Amino acid sequence: MKRFTHKFNFGILVLGLGCTFFLNLILFTPLAEGANSSLGPLSPSLFEGKEGVWQGNLLDDAYLLTNTEDSGSIQYFYVERDQGEYAISVSVKVEGESSGLQGAGILYAFHSEIPSYYAFTLDAEGTVSLSRRDEEGFNQLLGMGTETVRKGNFNTLTIIEQGAAFHLLVNGEEIASVESSRTGEGAVGIVALGTGSFTFSEFKLNQSTGRLPSLD
Repeated sequence: MKRFTHKFNFGILVLGLGCTFFLNLILFTPLAEGANSSLGPLSPSLFEGKEGVWQGNLLDDAYLLTNTEDSGSIQYFYVERDQGEYAISVSVKVEGESSGLQGAGILYAFHSEIPSYYAFTLDAEGTVSLSRRDEEGFNQLLGMGTETVRKGNFNTLTIIEQGAAFHLLVNGEEIASVESSRTGEGAVGIVALGTGSFTFSEFKLNQSTGRLPSLD
């Protein structure tokens, strides 16, 4: 496993306000063989201890990332996948205040060349966001509250691919769908934005049936 640290700045547009955000991409020595983690295929990339502004800790059936220093930092881990339609989900709990963009959730349709990706995240206030990083910078596409969020507890975020669209679900309830040419391609994983404590559990990557959960 290679170890690599990279940090650079790019533009971010949040609700019409321009500001500066930073990406902190770090690939680490894998956890000790046999370490217990519910992050499945992401487990070999996780780290324990302090790396840069991020502290990583393996808990019982969960993984905790903490950043108290840099509100403009992003940490993510990803795994490659075959092309096709998938359902991607992870349970997250977010705690702590942040002076900037904050959240934890799913890294989706990641391509390392640009890099480009979507980030489907939840913050400590219960706001669900979809952001996109591409050639034009980092932009928030969606930010909303929903009654399905359980503030202060674990919430499950899910992306289900279906044709030329992907659907966003919180605790099994669909909140939005997005048409994208990147549906069904790119790596997937987990992402943490800004300062706070971000706990991840039960990362799942499964072939999609194309059916959405019933909302009855």
